[in-house]
Amino acid sequence: MKKIAYSLALGAMAVAAPAIIATPVHAQAATSIIVVDLDRIIAESNAFKTASATLKPQVDALQARAKALGTQLETEAGTLSKARETNTMAPAAFDAKVKEFQGKQTAARTEIEGKQRSLQLANAYVIEQVNKALEPLIKTVMTEKRAQIALASGATVAVGPGVDVSQELLTRLNTALPRVNTTPPAGWQPGK
Repeated sequence: MKKIAYSLALGAMAVAAPAIIATPVHAQAATSIIVVDLDRIIAESNAFKTASATLKPQVDALQARAKALGTQLETEAGTLSKARETNTMAPAAFDAKVKEFQGKQTAARTEIEGKQRSLQLANAYVIEQVNKALEPLIKTVMTEKRAQIALASGATVAVGPGVDVSQELLTRLNTALPRVNTTPPAGWQPGK
């Protein structure tokens, strides 16, 4: 009798053991992942494209101004260089012209850097607005797809079909956020 009971207990353990061991495998299989190409979504979004088109005249104006200042400074540098080579200017007058030229260089650099910072701030503001609108959309898609993890596409080596939801998110983003403001509020700083 003891042998029968012992055999039944061993048999029950033999049946139960694979189920116990298999549980973690089944739990792992239930984990779902989606992949999102954030850079592509932002760059291809209607909001970002519209903002870029709005900022383009400012970018073009900055490039034209930088080129004009550069040409002006090159001409003055050439004039100073010739004056030094030919000694056609008194040393005190030459030194005064060099100081004046250096002041113009500093002013030009300050002007261009200020305008560049302004454009960079506007671009960062646009991207932040798009990112803020994208966050709840990603969470919604995660819920719909029963995903526990959303990975950036750059963190993946290979992706199976249906895992990359970038196009779906782009479509939703274009509906939810057709345009953004390109002028940051006074005192706005990225990430704050």
